[in-house]
Amino acid sequence: MCQFAILRLASVALLLLSCRGEDTFVKVSLTSNEGNITSLGRLDVSLSIDGTEIIEGFDPSADDVIDLPTSIVFDVASGAGTMTIKASGTAAESSEILRGEGDVDVVRGKTASMTISLSRQQPGNDGSTSDGSDGLRDGGGDDQDANPAEPADSAPACTDVTRAIVANMAVGIDYNPPTEPNTKDFIAASRGLGHGHEHDYIAWFRFSLAAIPQNAKLRAARLRLKVRSVLGAPVPVVVYSDANLWNTESGPGTVPRTADVSLPLAPILEAGTSRFALTPLFYEPFWVRDLSDDHLTLGIAVAGTISGPERYAHFEPPQAAESPTLEIETCEVK
Repeated sequence: MCQFAILRLASVALLLLSCRGEDTFVKVSLTSNEGNITSLGRLDVSLSIDGTEIIEGFDPSADDVIDLPTSIVFDVASGAGTMTIKASGTAAESSEILRGEGDVDVVRGKTASMTISLSRQQPGNDGSTSDGSDGLRDGGGDDQDANPAEPADSAPACTDVTRAIVANMAVGIDYNPPTEPNTKDFIAASRGLGHGHEHDYIAWFRFSLAAIPQNAKLRAARLRLKVRSVLGAPVPVVVYSDANLWNTESGPGTVPRTADVSLPLAPILEAGTSRFALTPLFYEPFWVRDLSDDHLTLGIAVAGTISGPERYAHFEPPQAAESPTLEIETCEVK
């Protein structure tokens, strides 16, 4: 199973797809050859190595508009060879079909880069069907120039909303094994050997989503945390639990680590305020459920091996001068 995500960096969207592999990456940069087409309402990408399809029909854009240029980073499990990359997109502005493709040599353990320029698809060109249709899944039909496509009925426009939600509960839980008491006064992410014990602490924070309407679409979310102290440059990862009925006495059995909802982030090097962004599409499967029960539980864990010296970050608890806060961006129909 592969995971994918859309990370927004300034005006450029970075799309990331991750499969289990050996850290062999392919970065695909997509640009538009058409000056009046600057975004896609749909994107399909397929990858094959030496004629064997390894990723087929990658489609991250069912509910999102993708601005061009954009970059996609693939973690390919199968390693080396000549990779053929084919990209097809539907212009958000006009529903015109754009296509492009190219080849790149992939070396195991390295990162290969490829730029593909997308151009309008004309009936009869490579990639179209014998009847002149565009060949895209769910695509349509007639000559784009002779019969411009009618725009489909669109959903009601939504409005971007940004909120800062203060945590109403926090706890630090040691998962290896739970031999030490949990305490609301030690909200920490920790991993490694310390005090004669190999720690695997996760700092959990619970937030109320009651103010967010059920029709909201998630755009972005970050944990803003005040780091009290830090040791060993821990590499944080944002984690999610589907448990919300917990308190400061809860243990691993009450608050499971359901999923990682970010890739490993930049190391924490010093005390002070830090932000930890989750990857929206990693978290997307849980969004509707959390909206329905009005709560969200996110945590910070430390990536990497549990052996070796302890790496930790100690965070301020709720009700502190700078409380743990969820900065969340949604799009909502009014």
